[in-house]
Amino acid sequence: AQGRSANVTRGGMEPGRLAERLKAWPAGGRLVCLGDSTMAGEPFWHRLSMCTLVAQGIGDSVDVIDLSVPGFDSDDVLAYGQLACSAPQTLVIAYFGHNEFLRARRLRANVPGWAAGLARSLRSLRLYRVIEGLVPQRNDRASDVGDTEDSPDAIYAQFDTNVTSLIERCGKRHLVLSTVVSNPDFRMPADGQTLRQTARAGTGSPGGGGRRAAAGPRINEILEANAAATGTPIVHAEQALSHVPNGDFWDHLHPKPTVHVALAKAILTVAQNEGWIAGFRAPAVRLSAAELASGQRDRALYALQFDPAWSERLLRELPRSAKPDALVLLAEALAAFLLDQDARLNAALVTVDAAIAADPVETARWARCAGPEGGEPERAQPPSQPCNLACVPWCGRYLVDDAERSELVARAAQVAGPILSRLLERF
Repeated sequence: AQGRSANVTRGGMEPGRLAERLKAWPAGGRLVCLGDSTMAGEPFWHRLSMCTLVAQGIGDSVDVIDLSVPGFDSDDVLAYGQLACSAPQTLVIAYFGHNEFLRARRLRANVPGWAAGLARSLRSLRLYRVIEGLVPQRNDRASDVGDTEDSPDAIYAQFDTNVTSLIERCGKRHLVLSTVVSNPDFRMPADGQTLRQTARAGTGSPGGGGRRAAAGPRINEILEANAAATGTPIVHAEQALSHVPNGDFWDHLHPKPTVHVALAKAILTVAQNEGWIAGFRAPAVRLSAAELASGQRDRALYALQFDPAWSERLLRELPRSAKPDALVLLAEALAAFLLDQDARLNAALVTVDAAIAADPVETARWARCAGPEGGEPERAQPPSQPCNLACVPWCGRYLVDDAERSELVARAAQVAGPILSRLLERF
């Protein structure tokens, strides 16, 4: 495992249990990690992250309370920070700011006024997520949650307030902040365009796509200003990563292990300079090659629905196993179609079809998923999205429009068997 600390809590904690945990001071000291999916180490989820690497650097006996949770915004970070910093800590590290425009306090116009008011009043108590269940979703695209009704200025003002409050609460508990980084080479689809149209036009939003993930520069300016005003140590992530290529990201904002290692070293150096730790071991990645490949596969498949060129880049880097991975091969075929790579598309479709046909078990699974001629396909259970088939992680409507889908199905019918053609027609 990446982290070997004997006492590790991962992914948040019920407030009562957290308070009880904080009563005793551990012999090896204690590290608290606050943040969102980046701090949590997506796609390795608390097995490899700047938190686990900082813990590794301090020593295996350190008590780790990792309170990072995917989707957390500054309201969430502050709520957990206020609890965690009620007791002394060896080190508190915080990396957040990407999710301010995904805040759960965004309430749609048709939500009753009493629900909106109650959600806002209970937000700091962490109960607002119950009220959030009253909020209708406008779409079902993965990670596409719509726009906030709050103005950008209001969002930034709330973020500033929350950072100020976190420093007031945790500043004397050995808090180290960090600015945040996004992938400038990742291109989200342009409004009103399909992925293929965006690729053809060379348009799209860099660095993760508009406000959703482009946390800097204003988010970083707020973090840096608060740190400077209070003397709070802060890691300037862009400087810490000056030697790390932009390609060391999984997607629009989640970094690869090299970035986590660099940020962990920077945090440990700050902590040592402040005199909070006597020294540290150089953190290193301890995951196996198979675990790293599995994470890359997950992110490559995810990225296809936003930036097929980035997805293709990750897919090319994947190690190939003796048994073909039909889903990876299908992703390569779809990327080739979306990027107008006609020669690669034909070859990829043939390869996918051969992988499905090579194993009777796989043939039966994909046939069941695509559904019989004139019958219904197999939907994912429970459905993460209403349009998801059981065998693929994407909704076709977000990859292609009707005309593009017809073209793709026709291309498949020329070189592949009926299972793949039905799948592309129905996913």
